[in-house]
Amino acid sequence: MRKICKICGNEFEGRANREYCSGACKIEAKKIYQREYKKSHYEKIKNYQKKSWYKQKAIEKAFNITKSDNIALDSAAAAPPKPKRKPKPLEHKKIATDSKWAKKYAEADRLTKIAMLSWALDKLGIAHLSYGQLSTKWLTHEYYSLLQQVLDKTKKEGNMKNSHRSEKLDALLDQKVSIIFKDGTIEQGVLHWNDKVVEPPLYLSNRGYYLRLLTGSGYLGFKKSHVKEIRKYRS
Repeated sequence: MRKICKICGNEFEGRANREYCSGACKIEAKKIYQREYKKSHYEKIKNYQKKSWYKQKAIEKAFNITKSDNIALDSAAAAPPKPKRKPKPLEHKKIATDSKWAKKYAEADRLTKIAMLSWALDKLGIAHLSYGQLSTKWLTHEYYSLLQQVLDKTKKEGNMKNSHRSEKLDALLDQKVSIIFKDGTIEQGVLHWNDKVVEPPLYLSNRGYYLRLLTGSGYLGFKKSHVKEIRKYRS
């Protein structure tokens, strides 16, 4: 989905709930929000700080805490913590393009790669992970482990054959057809196949057939299992 960043005004590719093009813009937006909040709630913040000060003084008086005790506590709190060993971030690994799927994956962008891997994992019965679940594992050992399992299974041609397609329906692609569905409804339109993985047209199913309806300017997505009978449209 193409969106406009609320901070810098640049156009970027992102999900529906994303508002900023980068982490820097997101941080800047947070700073602006904090400044505006402090201005609009100045009296509230001031009163809270004043109450906190009086509360602290009351505690010191009740427990007989002196100024020297406070200095000792502050110095202990200010002691630098032991440095934590940060894990080394993974870099993009080169993958073997031994199959058509692997070649297409290697040429795709980040969003498409995650969507392709999610579809392939489900198709091959390896795992059932949504786009959101996979995106949190991006560039981790677990992500590359799942990717390697898919690559190993797609080395032989035919493993990723799309079972959603039908030879009978494919023969009528880009032609005017009349379809009788199993629920009894009848629709006429131009038959198309949607092969996109990310952002399919007009929110149709990620992969599948759809009709550009002859009546009006609408679209109708469906699966081959929904079709009872199909024939060329005759006006």
